[in-house]
Amino acid sequence: RVWLDGQAAVDIPAAAAPDFVLPNGRGLGYGDFDLDAHSRSWLLMHLPEMGDALTRASAWLTLWDDMLGCRIAPAELLDLALRAIGLERHELNLQRVLQHVERLFWVFLSVPERSTWATALEHAITDRLQASSAPTERAALFASLRATATTPRTVEWLHQVWSGEAAVDGLPIGEADLIALTCELAIRLDGGHTLITRQLSRTSNRDRRDALAFVAPALSADPVDRDRFFRSLSLEANRAREPWVVDGLRWLHHPLRAASAVQYLLPGLQMLEELRRTGDIFLPKRCLDAMLWGHTSPDAARIVRTFVATRPAGYPAALTRMVLASADALFRTTRDTTDHETGHDRAKGLENPKDL
Repeated sequence: RVWLDGQAAVDIPAAAAPDFVLPNGRGLGYGDFDLDAHSRSWLLMHLPEMGDALTRASAWLTLWDDMLGCRIAPAELLDLALRAIGLERHELNLQRVLQHVERLFWVFLSVPERSTWATALEHAITDRLQASSAPTERAALFASLRATATTPRTVEWLHQVWSGEAAVDGLPIGEADLIALTCELAIRLDGGHTLITRQLSRTSNRDRRDALAFVAPALSADPVDRDRFFRSLSLEANRAREPWVVDGLRWLHHPLRAASAVQYLLPGLQMLEELRRTGDIFLPKRCLDAMLWGHTSPDAARIVRTFVATRPAGYPAALTRMVLASADALFRTTRDTTDHETGHDRAKGLENPKDL
């Protein structure tokens, strides 16, 4: 290992040529560090085997930026992540990998790619869950599994955990966990209304029960209920509990419901000025993140781009920046299919408002 430590250059004997060069090896830099092809290839193959936890973390973040910059494919990074789940021994690193796995699966993979990777992803998390002994680690793994499960076998097992017919060894399932599991299952299973009704009846904490009742229409399989939920948010009184509003929007725009939720994007964007005027300073951005996270379609990207391009004079610049920031992943995942129409630079994920 060689550190520059502030030096402009360090001589390395030819016989000691490095396996990789990691410009931000200590994680202190801020920027887009473009790896050379050899280093990128080596890290994609061997990152989980590296001995130093900080170097692994820095390498992982650098590869994530490479994926965002189209220098590696999302599937390549997911393949690395699944191997890392089984090998990573530093809990903070594991949690970061799990967070990125969820984003890779739902945001950066296409729907056919999700089907291809679903079983391998669930096996990787389940195997580590069974092997892990640390309670916090097991909790993170279980949360990631319930958030990404799509195969009938795993979804049914989660349903058994929810109903008490199965258990996760060494991990108590509390009321908050059961509510989170209820929401995930309601999106995936027929009879979601029955699950929610039962969970409401067995939830003792009043605030949790009221929160679940609030988002229940957004979770409904009935589009009429979902439409009613969205329209209810136009009334300020129905936005009094802002965290509930954000959660409801996240479920309404879940990737498994994205096709039916596209219709809510434009009216949701048009609501931003009122949210800014009547709510907490952070509410517009939180609602934007909740509305846009599940969308990966060209239609969704086109709606957002058109909204920004046609905003009226005097529209708050801060809101424009929020829209562009929240739509960054959407723009990145759709640039191949929309750039020929808009003329945008493919290297840009977060566009400059002046370009629109």
